[in-house]
Amino acid sequence: MSKLTILSTSAISAFKACPTRYRYQYGMGIRPIEEVENRRMGSSWHEGLEIMGFKPEQPCPRCEHPAPECPICQGSGFVDDPLDALTRAMNKRYSDLFPGMPKNTKEIERATVLYALFAYKYHYEDRPIEVITTELPFRIPLIDPKTRKAIPGVVIDGKLDKLIRTDGTLAVMEHKSTNDDLAPESSYWGHLRLDTQTTLYTYAIQRLQADGLLEPWNIKANDPPIGTILYDVWRKPAIKPKKLSQADTAKFVETGRYFDREFEVTGEGDQAAGSLVVFVDGEPAEVEQLKKGFAIRETPDMFGCRLFDEINQQPDRYFARRLLARTSLDMERFEHELYALYRAVENKAWFHNEHSCDNYGRCDYCQFCFTGQEIDPKHPPAGFVNIFDKEKK
Repeated sequence: MSKLTILSTSAISAFKACPTRYRYQYGMGIRPIEEVENRRMGSSWHEGLEIMGFKPEQPCPRCEHPAPECPICQGSGFVDDPLDALTRAMNKRYSDLFPGMPKNTKEIERATVLYALFAYKYHYEDRPIEVITTELPFRIPLIDPKTRKAIPGVVIDGKLDKLIRTDGTLAVMEHKSTNDDLAPESSYWGHLRLDTQTTLYTYAIQRLQADGLLEPWNIKANDPPIGTILYDVWRKPAIKPKKLSQADTAKFVETGRYFDREFEVTGEGDQAAGSLVVFVDGEPAEVEQLKKGFAIRETPDMFGCRLFDEINQQPDRYFARRLLARTSLDMERFEHELYALYRAVENKAWFHNEHSCDNYGRCDYCQFCFTGQEIDPKHPPAGFVNIFDKEKK
């Protein structure tokens, strides 16, 4: 049986960036063991949004048989408070995953995602959106634009975050995280006019609709085609934990309050002897001994409180939503683009694109391209794994 060719958003984007990258990632299945930061934080953000969408007392979506170690239901089989479940899930995620990350780095990233999610909830809670369904998977055959026939062994694969109704309009809602500026004049929004994912998801929902697969939600094949995406974007913060001044440290140690949250602050050792240790909620804080006192650096949760406050002070810097539309001509062009890309893959057109080596961080495979080293999929290089082997196991 021949291998199924799957064209997903990430696969298409990889081929567009560099066919050789596609070959390593999707042809051979060679991937870095350590997940890079932008993908890691993005997946954490998506998981957090999913959990915040749970309803109190609904059956736990994570475990068929309730287990005490489940962070969502704690063995009860039901969701309690979604925000409590979110906190437990993020704590567990960053405790269990990413073994190569230093503990403090994990904790700071956990706090960044968690407190930004709290701010997202606060910002949008008075602007609810009618959600029709979530996590809608699709796997549709690739069509030859000329013959209109499906190509055997080639599928377009993915999952839609949400199908929604906003102001009476049906749309796909897509959650994204980015480092880019979200101001209305930012090039980020112009780039989305060409974005593969935006176009693919519009194309996919229209194919599902035309095939009658949206009828369980009372969306008919002969209804007007769904051509809109609501992009919901979080800009990842650039701020990091900071050192408090000596005066702010003294006030915090005395009151235990930091940005309207109560912390338990204790200490042990001798300041004069330079052995003072300050504990914040049981965790040691970084202490700097000064001539006439000391100062501490924010713990991850103290930093999270400051981040929550900053986002609430300027939410438009961190959150944005925008409706994007695709025309029937856009869909026709995209269908030809998909077919052309498939033909290039079928013909093994593995050329290099030297202009993509350092776009958005260095490509994971530069070391092999620069040296001319050939990768043996059966024996992945150090720091890499063959995901096809993992799938077989």
